[in-house]
Amino acid sequence: MNIIKQTDNKFLNMYRARVKKKSGKESDYFFASRIQDENSLIAVTHEDKAAGVDIVAFAGDKVVLVKQYRVPIDGYIYECPAGLCEEGEDAVSAAIREMKEETGLDFTPYDMPNGWQRPFYTSVGMCDEACSTIFGSACGEISLENLEDGERLEVVLCDREEASRILSCERVSIRCAHVLMRFVKEGPFRP
Repeated sequence: MNIIKQTDNKFLNMYRARVKKKSGKESDYFFASRIQDENSLIAVTHEDKAAGVDIVAFAGDKVVLVKQYRVPIDGYIYECPAGLCEEGEDAVSAAIREMKEETGLDFTPYDMPNGWQRPFYTSVGMCDEACSTIFGSACGEISLENLEDGERLEVVLCDREEASRILSCERVSIRCAHVLMRFVKEGPFRP
């Protein structure tokens, strides 16, 4: 497969892959990646590597969410706290750092069964991004002082009744929706 980088941006780039169809004809397939060069793409290395983390955190009997402005929908959406892994950083360390940066809360990861923290793909038809989900508990005081200049969000400590309301009528990311569905049915979950 021949892959050519189409853009040169800091956080996300477009790539064009020349692929052969079942009929033998060749065509272009476009996809996005956070990876900066063609030789390091997952399609080339075949290494499953987490670009980021989703954090499923419970503060007592509530789940920690963020209601964040997202440009592609020009509006706010409920999500689990999340962020990118920095160079050389493992997913658990990234989750602890990102939780503090996004919410001000201290995060203690649960000891999870083997395989639960490995990377899973987010939207593989459009991008090669894989994220690890890190489960744990959160405590402390909410603070937004460490947000990046472009981040607009509010931290929400959500009980089961509010989770049900959010699922019924608010914009929610698919990953957060799955967490909230289980939370509404079963309450806070532990390993």
